Amino acid sequence: MVGLSGITAARWKLKVGQELSGEEVSNLVRAGRKDKLLEVALSFLEYRPRSEKEIADYLKKRTFKRDYGFSSPEEKEVVLREVIDRLRELRLVDDRAFGRWWIDQRQKARKPKGRWFIRSELKRKGLALEVIDELLDSLKEGREEEAAWQLAQKKYSLLLGRGQKNAFTLRQKIKRYLVGRGFGYEVVQKVVERLANEE
Repeated sequence: MVGLSGITAARWKLKVGQELSGEEVSNLVRAGRKDKLLEVALSFLEYRPRSEKEIADYLKKRTFKRDYGFSSPEEKEVVLREVIDRLRELRLVDDRAFGRWWIDQRQKARKPKGRWFIRSELKRKGLALEVIDELLDSLKEGREEEAAWQLAQKKYSLLLGRGQKNAFTLRQKIKRYLVGRGFGYEVVQKVVERLANEE
């Protein structure tokens, strides 16, 4: 059983010695569980933005590991939905904003990711496919191509340093590397052609 938080007691304007009906106690206990899970979710959000699915999965895992005193699995699901709804009201959960942030982080990384890799990650994070496609369509192709170009140059230098001299083999390895990083065929092709022209 989870104790009553100060937030819940204050919101309900409880006083020491106050008598409550059975229904009031039941509602108070449920509100206490919701407040506790809201605190857990807020703590989870401190480190970085999260998708709605990430938060829901985290809360389910936490309620599985710790007894929050739910009377039934249905009550637990209802309270979890209420917590997510409250986070949405507070604008702390927004899958579209999270997706924009995620794409930006992946593009700015030391080893940037291509749109196919990012698409796969966002799908795993629970974003709707139409939201993912809309966000990725807004991604500037030139930015993706430039990120791929920088990665290709680094990989090219690394392969040359390892004694790889065959131009065809170099290009093939760079193609595989870029595809593995989630860059699309057209972007990879442009980058490899550009690399071949500079050899």
